[in-house]
Amino acid sequence: MHTSQEKKVYILLIAISLLTIGIVLGVIYPTTNDINNLKEETANLKNFLEKRYQRTVQSRNSVHKIEAVREQVALLDKHLFKSGRELEFITLLENLSPKFKLEQKINSSNLDDPNKQALQFNLILNGSYKNALRYLNELENLPYFIKLENISLSPTGQSPEKDSTVRLVLDISLYVSK
Repeated sequence: MHTSQEKKVYILLIAISLLTIGIVLGVIYPTTNDINNLKEETANLKNFLEKRYQRTVQSRNSVHKIEAVREQVALLDKHLFKSGRELEFITLLENLSPKFKLEQKINSSNLDDPNKQALQFNLILNGSYKNALRYLNELENLPYFIKLENISLSPTGQSPEKDSTVRLVLDISLYVSK
């Protein structure tokens, strides 16, 4: 009788062990795998959302930068000479020379070129040294991007007076916006 009871205990222990192994292999192991898969998917989703958030932040920053650039371009646009307003600029130069009591001759090499990116002028001025410098200062303070390509200042008279007559030759480029 004792042996049959020992057998029952062994069978019961084997049954409990098999049931435990079955539960571990059938329930706990797949659940652990599912948890690990969910953990990996969550990490991937977190990385995806973080990248998307960074792109959104960059897009917002880009929109703000675009607005700032637009404001700067608007300011820059004031200083660009518009194509088709050549006569207005020449009139400005012609009105500038009498202001400083200078004789002026204006030549342009590319005034009629429709594909010009810059207007090129040759200005020849005759008058007093001080007035020539004032004219040059006024020219530099015009609200356009003007590049002085060449400047030549030479006396026209023989006497080295304080306010002697000079000849000022300027080659300038004026950047043109279409």
